[in-house]
Amino acid sequence: MLDFIEWGNKKENIEDGKELLNDGIKVYRKAKKSNDKELYRKALRFFLEAKEEGNTRAYHYIAKVYYRLGDKKNNLLYLKKGEKVGDRKSIYYLGKVYHNGTGVKKDKEMAEYFYKRAIKKDVIGAIESIYNMYKDNKEKLESVVNWYANLGKRRKNGQMMYNSALFYIDDENGIPQDRLKALNYLKKGMHFNCDRAALELAKMYMYDIKKILDNLYDKFPKEVEIFKSQIIQDMRKK
Repeated sequence: MLDFIEWGNKKENIEDGKELLNDGIKVYRKAKKSNDKELYRKALRFFLEAKEEGNTRAYHYIAKVYYRLGDKKNNLLYLKKGEKVGDRKSIYYLGKVYHNGTGVKKDKEMAEYFYKRAIKKDVIGAIESIYNMYKDNKEKLESVVNWYANLGKRRKNGQMMYNSALFYIDDENGIPQDRLKALNYLKKGMHFNCDRAALELAKMYMYDIKKILDNLYDKFPKEVEIFKSQIIQDMRKK
């Protein structure tokens, strides 16, 4: 399973209408638990007021309420309005709309377009959604992963390089295993100060060292045992 990690500065200016938005979120969560339509409508009123006060995050919450109420038309309308004002979650959910064909015709190209825009706005779920969309299409999936890795390099973003490496560490993620590419991405991730990339890099090197020592054991059993003991001692010292 791919274990993506978040990246980027995800703080948003939600001061305008902040209290209204938060009140709406509380009611919305209660509505989800009970599937109470009246509570959904109550949450909607909070979100609409927050929108009027200028809170851009309110758009995707309005869309989510309409989706829960079965109103696909208004769900799509408010996602498009949110996209116009730069709400990153609205952009992401538009990708899901075209991916799943919710109120529109399924369109993977449009889904990819919105997912990529969401990735540029640091929405972690977008890369997972692209993976799910293309996991049975190795060529397309690899082209998206390469685009994503190049974006990480340009941004000098260690977390994005780590996420890119995950695709190549083994062949279970829809792309043929490529340890050299994985190592390269992990090195970049470590260089860009991602501790998870450094840890994964160390694990890969340890695996390679173990394989070398196992192959040498028949010829140099004593030396290999001494070397292994030394590694264990050094690790215990830490």
